[in-house]
Amino acid sequence: MTHFEDLSAYTYFPPDAPGPETMNVGWLDAAHDFPTEEPSPAFLEKLWAYCRVIVNSTRGLHDCELCARPENTFFKRDAGLLLGSGEIRVFSPEGDVFAAPNLIYHYVNDHKYRPPLQFIRAVAEGPVPFSDEYSRLLDAMGLIWRENPLREGGLRPFKLVQTADGIKKVFVDE
Repeated sequence: MTHFEDLSAYTYFPPDAPGPETMNVGWLDAAHDFPTEEPSPAFLEKLWAYCRVIVNSTRGLHDCELCARPENTFFKRDAGLLLGSGEIRVFSPEGDVFAAPNLIYHYVNDHKYRPPLQFIRAVAEGPVPFSDEYSRLLDAMGLIWRENPLREGGLRPFKLVQTADGIKKVFVDE
């Protein structure tokens, strides 16, 4: 994944519609250090809700390059979410806008990444996903977004592998 410094100007996809500048948060890679801290359960719960809305959905999946075995595009709480396939947007009550890969949940939960305090505050106090205000803000920015549906059971990471007989789906846990 592309690395961006926290709170730098967002430039990954074409710019969002005119409005407040969008800031990067959580664009991690193995070559750059990042702050760590044990996350609070309340923060993880709210961050999970943001990962239920995908912005700038991608065609492929990005595996976590911080993990020894990159198979963390699926994350399971009560039900599973596919992560590594898009971004999230978080809006602060003061009007700040933050863009993060939806793998940020994995980074915070498993690698103890501590996002900037402005982002943590925005997750705690800003408009929540699926609220009218949140949807209106996404639409006002001209963003294409959709629900990242929860998946009950059966979540198994896989890779596509070229074989002599063609492309084959191979489950990572086999």
